[in-house]
Amino acid sequence: MNVFKQAMAFPLYLTALWLLWVLGRQTDVTHAVLVLVGMLLMVFAAWLYGLRPPAGSAWLRINVGVAAVSVIGALAILFHPGLRSSAPGPAAIVTDAPFWEPYSADRFAALRASGRPIFLNITADWCISCIANERVALSVPSVRKAIHAAGVVPLKGDWTNGDPALTEILESFGRNGVPLYVLYPADPSRPPQLLPQWLTPMSVLESVHALVPGPE
Repeated sequence: MNVFKQAMAFPLYLTALWLLWVLGRQTDVTHAVLVLVGMLLMVFAAWLYGLRPPAGSAWLRINVGVAAVSVIGALAILFHPGLRSSAPGPAAIVTDAPFWEPYSADRFAALRASGRPIFLNITADWCISCIANERVALSVPSVRKAIHAAGVVPLKGDWTNGDPALTEILESFGRNGVPLYVLYPADPSRPPQLLPQWLTPMSVLESVHALVPGPE
């Protein structure tokens, strides 16, 4: 059980790395390094605690003092307001252009007015299911070919920092989180088609073909 307990630490390490990556995407490398410094101070304090000098000795007082300073320094860094993500800006981040176009309200309205079908993908860097869907379904060449062949315009909105405009769209579909996949038909009078949160290549292809019948 001790070996099992120690082995379970490695998934936690991977989770910490993933969270640092998300923080780096939301802010910058400097903020990620500051978090690493805070984590290092916490580890240093834990190491000092593990030494446990003899009770009543001067080394014990020094040990406790340095550990306390390390913990305070770590907390000051980790809870500093500057580490919070910056105020959300327009959802215009495209991670895999030229397939995805950046979502904007003006672009969306123009496409609807021109009678173009739309595949709206609202995602976030920290969303595991979003990343999985990108890899498993939305990056498949046959799926992308079918979307383009059907004349569907793929729009991507980045909700990593909680963009208010995208939040409004999520709420309009009864969602409070991502992913959100919506197919809008060319005819604005027809209702949009909400896709499931877990995608497969076949499910996307079937939805596109049902929305815009035509060649693959």
